[in-house]
Amino acid sequence: MFMAWVMLLLTFMLHSKFPIIVGFGPLISSFCLLVAMLAGTGSQLTPLMPVLQSPLLSIHVMKEAAKKYHIFIEQIKGQGDTIRAKAADIAQKYVSTIESVLRKYPEQWFNYYDFWKD
Repeated sequence: MFMAWVMLLLTFMLHSKFPIIVGFGPLISSFCLLVAMLAGTGSQLTPLMPVLQSPLLSIHVMKEAAKKYHIFIEQIKGQGDTIRAKAADIAQKYVSTIESVLRKYPEQWFNYYDFWKD
């Protein structure tokens, strides 16, 4: 929640120098509140999602036009009897989420890892 308040404060302080921040400041602040709310629903905060049954929040922002963006947010939880099964389910659901977004916006895909080294 602290980050949400800081973002709103920065929005009010910098809105005269950077007019674009008026639109994005409250949006980023809202995302901070959403993440804080989702984190507060579970008592465990750790990267071991399948072990502690924590959700994964997948966020994709895709450009539609010059000043228009489409935001995809999905909460992913693993299903299964064992930790390996839950981890595999989380990985499969995450890949499916990325695939569905990339099918709609194939020209906006970029990979930071060089898979095809010369």
